[in-house]
Amino acid sequence: MNTKRIQAEVLKDFVIRVLNCVAVRSSDAAAVAEVLVEADMRGISSHGVSRLGRYVRAVKKGEIDVGATMVFLSERGSTSVLDAANGFGQVAGVMAMDKAIATAQEYGIGMVFVRNSSHFGIAGYYAERALPNSIGIAMSNTSPLVVPTNGKQAVLGTNPIAVAAPTRGDAWLMDFSTSAVSRGKIEVCQREGKPLDPTWALDEDGRPCTDAQHVLDLLSARKAGGIAPMADYKGYGLSFMVDLLSGVLSGSAFGLDVHEHAHANVGHCFLAINIEFLMSLDVYLLRMNGFCEMMRRSAADGNYVFLHGEKESIARRQSISDGVLIKPETETILRALADEFGLDQAQFG
Repeated sequence: MNTKRIQAEVLKDFVIRVLNCVAVRSSDAAAVAEVLVEADMRGISSHGVSRLGRYVRAVKKGEIDVGATMVFLSERGSTSVLDAANGFGQVAGVMAMDKAIATAQEYGIGMVFVRNSSHFGIAGYYAERALPNSIGIAMSNTSPLVVPTNGKQAVLGTNPIAVAAPTRGDAWLMDFSTSAVSRGKIEVCQREGKPLDPTWALDEDGRPCTDAQHVLDLLSARKAGGIAPMADYKGYGLSFMVDLLSGVLSGSAFGLDVHEHAHANVGHCFLAINIEFLMSLDVYLLRMNGFCEMMRRSAADGNYVFLHGEKESIARRQSISDGVLIKPETETILRALADEFGLDQAQFG
């Protein structure tokens, strides 16, 4: 199998058809497909359609409720709480972020906490929904994967943070996990038979570990060991903050109580800041453009300073023109799902 490109709409349609086969509502399937394919379009394959099989298994085991009815438990001023009812994180994410954006139109700021949710994909997708009139922030806790500084047991999740801000060109979009690396990247190394960077993970004794399979086995068994925090105690602190907002404050699970299987009870936090409550959009864009240019001018001779999200925007434009890049190992996953449900595989060549 060779690396190939598939048009985004064709790939989304395939994801929807697979999810429909396990009784996922078409609207929910479309939301999941949108987020997964967007990840691949931006070159973030660890969070793309390669995860589809995992979602299918979760639905079959009842770990995600395809009949979930999500409701707002509280709507007070600029703050709301959404119960995702153990449904798809992508559906909850869109519903919550859009509520935060609408609230910011009225109050200048909107904040929505989500409880009883599941994995929601790339955080940047939701933060970017706030554009062009607002700055968007999205974060989520996850099942325990990260070992605190000086510890040896995974207590925290990879707990991603994303912030999106409009510019005169492509959005400034920062999206990263607070761990040294995401679990998805460790899974990619395992599939490709590559060793881990020694700064990425720890074994059961708290020592650096480069064996991807061993790290994944430790995480699956919830034994000691796991992923290292980003930038040591700084990443540890950021991860704790995400769990504070997404888990403790939302009323969802946090730390060791977030589950990868069964009722995950993942928590999210979304924030929208309406720029026009602070200054005109034109004035903001002028100031933001000046800030971005300061970054550009700082480049060393022969180098180029990328803004956050710029590389992903370049990859997305190529995906639109040439199709979404699908690696052989991802194609294998998708073909297996097609075989399982008797679906046409013509799109894979």
